Amino acid sequence: MRSLSEDLRRRVVAARQEGLSATEVSQRLRVGRSTVYRILQRFEEHGDFGIKRRGGYVKPLLGPHEQRLRSWIETEPGLTLEQLCERLQAETGLEVGQTTMWRQLRRMGLKYKKNAPRSGAGST
Repeated sequence: MRSLSEDLRRRVVAARQEGLSATEVSQRLRVGRSTVYRILQRFEEHGDFGIKRRGGYVKPLLGPHEQRLRSWIETEPGLTLEQLCERLQAETGLEVGQTTMWRQLRRMGLKYKKNAPRSGAGST
């Protein structure tokens, strides 16, 4: 769902300051009554019409284990994602999924094996 424009937020506050009720403002501007209350609350608390930040940066879970992962892959380049996850859990107790491991390896610029050697499709 998209955020409401700053212009619409300004009009909500202006209409409310003119003395209209929240219900009247919501009907006039075609927004929900709870939206009117949220905009007014934000304006009263912060003094602006700013939009809250959505999403954002999440610190990588495996960042502190980068050197460990790098050394495992250097010594055993044939490790699969599953094997890396299992080894990390055995040594640190940190349980992560293969997608998390894949993202960390990608951040580190390393290659990985999806499957164990020779476990792919066989010849016919």
